[in-house]
Amino acid sequence: MEQLKHEKGPKFAVIAYHISDVFELGNDVFDSRYEYYRPGASQGVPYAVIGGNNEFLGGIAGGNMYFYYLSAYNNAAALSPPVDIALSLQASNQVRVEVTNISGSTQTGNLHVAVVERFRYYVWKDLDVVDFVLRNMLTGGYGQSMTLSPSETESTVQNFSLSGGWNYVSIIAFFQTGDKQIQQGAFLELEDTIPFIQVSTPAAGVQLEPGSIQAIYWSIDRPIPYVSLQYSTDGGGNWTEIQSELTGTTYNWTVPQVNSTHCLISVRDQYGEAQGISGLFAIGLVQGDFNDDGVVNDTDRNILIDHLIENDARQLTGADLNEDGSVNLLDLIYFDTNLVE
Repeated sequence: MEQLKHEKGPKFAVIAYHISDVFELGNDVFDSRYEYYRPGASQGVPYAVIGGNNEFLGGIAGGNMYFYYLSAYNNAAALSPPVDIALSLQASNQVRVEVTNISGSTQTGNLHVAVVERFRYYVWKDLDVVDFVLRNMLTGGYGQSMTLSPSETESTVQNFSLSGGWNYVSIIAFFQTGDKQIQQGAFLELEDTIPFIQVSTPAAGVQLEPGSIQAIYWSIDRPIPYVSLQYSTDGGGNWTEIQSELTGTTYNWTVPQVNSTHCLISVRDQYGEAQGISGLFAIGLVQGDFNDDGVVNDTDRNILIDHLIENDARQLTGADLNEDGSVNLLDLIYFDTNLVE
């Protein structure tokens, strides 16, 4: 399941029901959903359902069910949905759900509306984060019954409440027919529940000395368990880890032995998608980078030559490459000898 979720992204959600855990939904919701999928059953795990009606009981000891699950997923994903679902916030705690029959025949089924949290830090067996945690089913365990004629739209408005400790919350809706098949789904991210991370230092435009100690400061508007720090010397093209599993809002960083004008610091929610990135700053002195693009190449050589020809090379910042107090042909020779391969 975890592999399928990873490869299919937000089109596939894994929600596990446990008899008792920290994500307890309440016996009424749990019992109704359990009875819906497994009427009269009292034992037998693991049990998986894909697309609402593709059921798998048991697993492979020491093996992988991925290809069995993948076939069921592909079959469900290939179906043309007979309905369309639209979600919109009516208030900070109220969502409107509209279901439209886009097929040529009457559609009868149940609309389910749920509150889901993503990227929840939770240590269990070999996991450290649980994705798609079901927090509440707004339409109950069996959903809201709907019968739609062709082109007909039916809507419902549902109130919801959130815990202050929930991050990355979405409202999810799906339409399920009598044979348990999920015909269509939709989700709406609640942006106010996505953590905002801001990096305040290093400040944009500063120049840091390699080997020095630089304090990195950041702020987060929502509580998250851990952040990881990274730095880039090519404007974000590549990242190198500084430290992980940090719980505070500051870290003393030993500046690496590099020379670049295109450095960045990233502070990322270690188990979620939120990320804060600093402004561009420099490390060391990059000689010959006259156009300030972070690399020294023929473009910079041509800039130096143009200034030498125009006899205004002294106006070019950093043109005295050999540091002899003059800007002349010797600096071009220094450029060719020391700064390019």
